[in-house]
Amino acid sequence: MPDAPFNFELTKAIEDHKAGLALLTQQQKLSIDLAMVVVRSMVLVNGGATIAILALLGDTWSRDNDAARRLSAAMQDALFWFGAGLFSILATAFLVHLSLTAATHVISHQLLGRRETAWAKRHEWIRRAALAVGGLSFIAFAIGVIEATSGFR
Repeated sequence: MPDAPFNFELTKAIEDHKAGLALLTQQQKLSIDLAMVVVRSMVLVNGGATIAILALLGDTWSRDNDAARRLSAAMQDALFWFGAGLFSILATAFLVHLSLTAATHVISHQLLGRRETAWAKRHEWIRRAALAVGGLSFIAFAIGVIEATSGFR
């Protein structure tokens, strides 16, 4: 009978550990899903803006007047910024993939007691780089919007 309280405490600790792992897994899944929604949305927004400007330029290039040429010249800067936003969000998607790979190594190091890998050591740096490059995409989109609206003046 003296083993009964010990077994109960051990069983409770194991169940608590399992619940903690399940919560951690769910939080990571939600973070991944949110990151994917943001990346897809930014690809859609920047890509859509780029296609819209290309359609506008295609229409204006078919006209042979001075206003159409000025509008086309003004839209080139906006097209550049939307393209830069699209490129940076695709770079962000790649960095997010690397960050998730590194996070897996961190978890295996912390929870399973495996040795710390180079990926685990670089996890924070990769995550911050993904956030920074993603922020650049938002900035490039904002500049593209400003350039496009100023082109219509």
